[in-house]
Amino acid sequence: MIALLVGFLVLGGSVGERSNLEAVELYRAALNNHDIETAMSFLAEEYKLRFVGTEFVMSKADLPAMLGWDSGVNGHVDWDVAKGEAETLTFEGRERNDFFELLGVAHLHFRTTFRFDGKGKIIEQLYEICPDQPSWEEAIKPAIEWASRHRPVELKEIHPEGQMIYTEEAARRWVTLLREWRSMKSE
Repeated sequence: MIALLVGFLVLGGSVGERSNLEAVELYRAALNNHDIETAMSFLAEEYKLRFVGTEFVMSKADLPAMLGWDSGVNGHVDWDVAKGEAETLTFEGRERNDFFELLGVAHLHFRTTFRFDGKGKIIEQLYEICPDQPSWEEAIKPAIEWASRHRPVELKEIHPEGQMIYTEEAARRWVTLLREWRSMKSE
């Protein structure tokens, strides 16, 4: 808590008003509590989530489904301030969840940058997985191969045409399927 307050004051916040750093910390708390409504309240209407190194961009309207996925896999993020300015904050962090764990991926290190509008709302977020991280896409291949033989209907519903569906229901079904795969794999 002391580190958060020091970071808050160093980045120009004042105790009487909410700083961008405080907004991001409250946003993270909402994410980790799977409180989608509160998390969404920190985002500007024109918010965009951009995944660095890809063409994939999510709008604010797209985000509730992804946040539902995080809830379904029991997602958790933590981060430390890497650098900050008045309207931009960058963090280095770790993301972990049951989906990754069941695939044998303990967590992913990432870098995320938040940009703010003049009203203290997050207008843009850049998300980048740090180099040399395990690939969950590679780790899931044996589970997909197993499911195609043992649970083909379930796999087709949650992974149609080889594409992930990022909803809370799909996440919960993936976790159940991966638990079954792990238990069959260990027998």
